[in-house]
Amino acid sequence: MNHVLIEVQPAAVVPESREETAKSRFPVGIGVLSALLILGGSWMLLGCIPLLRDSSRMDFVGEMLGAWPALVLGLVVLQAVLAISSGIGLALRAKWGWWIAAFFYTFGIASNAISPLGLWMRAQTLGLSGSDLATPLVKAGVAVVIQSLILVYLMRKRSVFGVGYFSAMKSVGLLFAIAIQVLFWIGIVNETFPWR
Repeated sequence: MNHVLIEVQPAAVVPESREETAKSRFPVGIGVLSALLILGGSWMLLGCIPLLRDSSRMDFVGEMLGAWPALVLGLVVLQAVLAISSGIGLALRAKWGWWIAAFFYTFGIASNAISPLGLWMRAQTLGLSGSDLATPLVKAGVAVVIQSLILVYLMRKRSVFGVGYFSAMKSVGLLFAIAIQVLFWIGIVNETFPWR
């Protein structure tokens, strides 16, 4: 009897596309950012409780920010909800989570960039001197730098969330356009319905 040996070749491994490879590995930085967003958002919501319990605190915050207290509280709650939902979305690797997180940081950059201007414009009314303005200016500047670095990191990790079809510049441009519009309408609401 003749035996015929049949040589079996292993199946060829088809390399994954770059996007599939990126999606299969979950970056540690995204996990840490997700946890920080959920914790930070929860902390922001808890911080609203004393404001709701004591209306004099709301009035003080409104006076310092030159805004209607209910509007300030609403914005804090909105940012807390955005932070928590983006943290959950990032953990789930959802596109919507990436977009909300990117908007959260873009909005933070825009609002921190213009907040010193508003404080400077109200400095005389509030009786603040140059030395009183230094700390808020430094804090706003540090916040802008940190939020910008996080936004750059998110832009570099777009492919993990399947958002690679948008270039980083287009994404940032769109997000800043939306953030500036939101800030503009917040200013309109604040001027239309003065808190004093």
